[in-house]
Order: sequence, then C-alpha cells, then structure tokens
Amino acid sequence: MIHTMRQGSQEWFKIRCGKVTASHFKEVISKGKTRMTYLLKLAAERTTGVVQPTFQNEAMRWGSETEPQARAYYERVTGNKVEQVGFVELNEYVGVSPDGIVGDGLLEVKCPNTATHIGYMKTGKLPSTYKAQVQGQMWVADKQWCEFVSFDPRCSEPYFCIRVERDDDYIAGLIESTREFVMELKKTVSGLGEAKEIKVAPNWDEINLGKCRHGILCALISSGMWPVDDYLDDIENLAYFSMKGRSDETNP
Repeated sequence: MIHTMRQGSQEWFKIRCGKVTASHFKEVISKGKTRMTYLLKLAAERTTGVVQPTFQNEAMRWGSETEPQARAYYERVTGNKVEQVGFVELNEYVGVSPDGIVGDGLLEVKCPNTATHIGYMKTGKLPSTYKAQVQGQMWVADKQWCEFVSFDPRCSEPYFCIRVERDDDYIAGLIESTREFVMELKKTVSGLGEAKEIKVAPNWDEINLGKCRHGILCALISSGMWPVDDYLDDIENLAYFSMKGRSDETNP
C-alpha cells in the first residue's frame, strides 16, 4: 500500500512507528549488537506508542535539505518524472520510504560531504553500505531497478548516477532475515501490549524552514538557474521569512 503523506510529517512518523524500514535492513541482516539494539527500539515504539523524530547533525541536515535539489537535477538531466511518495507499506511490520518512484523503478538520493561524493564517483558503483536499503526498497515496492544518485552542489561535478538492477537471490535472503526478525520482535512485544495511540514530537521550526528552502531551490533549478551559489543569501532570507509565516499559522 502506498501512502502519500509528506516524508518527515507527523503522519509519516506515525505510520513508520515500530516498523522495519529500508535504511535499517542492514541491521536486520547483521549478526551483531546493532541488530538487537534496533529490535529493542522497535519494541519500545510498539509498546509505548512514542516516536521521536530522528536527531540530525549538520551533515544529516545538509543531506535532507539538499535532497529536493538532487531530485530536481535528476529530472532535468534524465527527463524522467519522479513521483514522490510518503511510505510504501508491505504489512504492519515492514515498509519503506523511497526518495521517488520512476515508472517500474525507484530513485535513491544521497547528498554526502564532498569527499564522500568524490569517492562514489571514483568507485563508480553502489556503495556496499546501501545494498540492503536499495534491494529492500525494490522488494517492498515491487520494482525492477533503482537509480542511485549522489549529489553535491558544492562540487564541480555535482551529480553521479548509477542504475542498480533487482537481485532476487539477495532479496530472498533479505526476506528470510526480515521474517526471522519480525518473529523475534513479535515475541518481544507479546505480553507487554501495544500502544493504542502514537505520539510524535516534531521540531516545527526545523521542518518548516527546510520545507521553504526546498521549494525555493527546486524552483530555481527547474528554471535552469544553475549553479545557485549567487542566490544563496537571498534564498536563506526568503526561506526564513516564509518559515515564520508558516510557524505562525501552524503554531498559534
């Protein structure tokens, strides 16, 4: 089932609560401590109904705020139309949030620091740390390929894209690992009872500022105004004042 809410919204956090998601498939297939840590986190979410927006450091915030620019750049370069979705739900325990759906494929965007971006271009292949995430998204969304994009507008070569084909043998192993993980999660939660209500505590200023900045930058890229470096101060000022207007509306 495809849900169309905005990623990062309260509704998005709520529907993900207690579910295995794509960026954590690597923990699901691991044999170490991170697997149990993730399982207990999901068990806590399911029993308390309390989910906090993920903490973002500066690098993570940069990635989140730059992603819409990367999507707009991808559309301009390839001519592909990207459909944005909130959450693709496999069942009550598993779902994914792809960065976009492109026909019978997916789009996965990363906006790393410049050194990492150059490394991706130099290697010329999907970084192994994202294999479980990318293949897991193709499994849940029932797609045949995923285009992995690395984007850094600070770099002279801002765009790297590689198509990753579906690997059914790998996915079969991932499905089995996920099945075992979910069974263990159910066993952990049984007897404790699941929460009847899910609560989210968003950082409204951060969400709204990023939202306004995204819209302005995407409009510039779509209009062919690239690079956007000459407009950064104006963008930030406009985003801030737009955000204040949104905050006054949503938080009277």
